[in-house]
Amino acid sequence: MQAKMKEEEKAREAALRLLDYQDRTRAELKSRLMKKGYSEELSQSVTDDLSEANLINDERYAELYTESLINSGKGSILIKNKLREKGISDSIINAAFENLSVDETQRFSCLNKALSFMCIAEICYIDEEGYLIRTDDESNPLNVFSSRVSEGETDKNKIFKEREKAKNSLARRLLSRGFASSDVFDAIRKLDEL
Repeated sequence: MQAKMKEEEKAREAALRLLDYQDRTRAELKSRLMKKGYSEELSQSVTDDLSEANLINDERYAELYTESLINSGKGSILIKNKLREKGISDSIINAAFENLSVDETQRFSCLNKALSFMCIAEICYIDEEGYLIRTDDESNPLNVFSSRVSEGETDKNKIFKEREKAKNSLARRLLSRGFASSDVFDAIRKLDEL
């Protein structure tokens, strides 16, 4: 009996040390305890106790993690996948996204990242309504997607192909950051209108 209590106390101390290092989800904490050699039953019991004491809280973790990644320019698809990998349920993930009104933030973040990738963030900004505003001489078209086209090129097919390659390249970069395809194509459309 005393050996069991001692083992439980060791597991609790190990869990608290892990939480001192960084915030974790229930699934992560349980997994880390099991990797340290504690039984699944004991790891679950310690995790449950710490959850009841509100030392681990998947809802809080999901909101903070989502907000942090959004602020660092990551897309919602990537964030949701990372949360799933950490053992967070879809209902908690969806609640975190609803609480943070992520959709509008993601559109803005995607457009901002597109400006950065195309190296035009210095001459454009996004207003409160999500419109791109140029700060330079607007009488000259920017031709954002024509940077690969040779100067003086007149072959319309070649110009079209090079512009499409540039758009596809930007789309791949934004999609790889986890942005939703609707946000990516909206950003490309807005850049094309400059």
